[in-house]
Amino acid sequence: KACQKELDAISLERLKDNADAFCDDFCKALKDTIQGSIIAPANSYGETLEQENLAAGSFADIQGCPMSVSERTWEHLLQAEVGNTQHRLYGG
Repeated sequence: KACQKELDAISLERLKDNADAFCDDFCKALKDTIQGSIIAPANSYGETLEQENLAAGSFADIQGCPMSVSERTWEHLLQAEVGNTQHRLYGG
């Protein structure tokens, strides 16, 4: 009897409204995720420049690489152009 009462209370219009609301919420969540609105704290997931260089490498003193720079030039570039090398950054 209770089951029949619930079935009788269901309307096609209400089911469509709930489905539309779910679809809208899902699409918004997907859009926010794709656009990068999820924030990861840099202090937990970020890397200093030194950590990034250890993980990915750099252009300092690579034999045979046309983009290679000397260690002295690299240090100068870090101080003059980059700065704040100890700050942790996240992202690309």
